[in-house]
Amino acid sequence: MEGFVIATRLTSMIHFLGLPGTYDWLSTDVQNSASREFGRYAKGEAFLFTGAPFWE
Repeated sequence: MEGFVIATRLTSMIHFLGLPGTYDWLSTDVQNSASREFGRYAKGEAFLFTGAPFWE
């Protein structure tokens, strides 16, 4: 399930690339996702259903 969430996040980021104003928030979103979900997934740690909101 967590691999699917990572894949959908990456796919949605790709679709936003052509939209105006995307670069204002996308770089921050990528950095946050890399440190939260992607980093934990790479370490084999769970990030879904842990009780902590994804924005923290």
